[in-house]
Amino acid sequence: MAEIVNLTPHDVVVVDPDGSRRVFPSAGKARVSESVSIVAEIDGIPLVEKRYLEATGLPPPRSGTLYVVSYYTRACCPDRDDLLIPHDLVRDGAGNIIGCRAFSIRENVRLIAGVRGEDGTPTDAASPSVTEPTVLLAELLRGHDLRAQPLGAVGAECRNKLSKEWKKVARWRIAAYPYDDLGTSWTDTSEFRAPINV
Repeated sequence: MAEIVNLTPHDVVVVDPDGSRRVFPSAGKARVSESVSIVAEIDGIPLVEKRYLEATGLPPPRSGTLYVVSYYTRACCPDRDDLLIPHDLVRDGAGNIIGCRAFSIRENVRLIAGVRGEDGTPTDAASPSVTEPTVLLAELLRGHDLRAQPLGAVGAECRNKLSKEWKKVARWRIAAYPYDDLGTSWTDTSEFRAPINV
């Protein structure tokens, strides 16, 4: 059985289909260092560029162990296939996040002994990829979860508007940036899509 270690600064709560909850207490803090620089000014208002540099507090890979981290931490570690992020968030009546229903793991992950698929069988060998329904990020409202999270964290793909070929952005520099933060040099020439739950 794989061990799940929570490296966010707060408890992570998984809400099961029957309503029961499993709590993974914080066991450390994996963070992302960042730099902020003023690049311009509009009417006295600074325009800053934020760059996410590298993850800190992240232990080296360990056989049979998966680490729960933030979206930004995983986006800054494209070479790590042992990092989980909360998926399908659960909110209370006031809109506050109180847990999640699942964890998201990278596509083509190095499968770890003890992790089982939906049918309960061990995932000892690579599984065929599953085609998920997707949505064009440009068609969503600004601030939507899929537009506000880093492109790498939401599994985004990109293609030039003149091309038919979609490419994953996980290893691109822009993977650490949300769609809403992209400039027109990207959004005017390219389309972005991401998997969406149905």
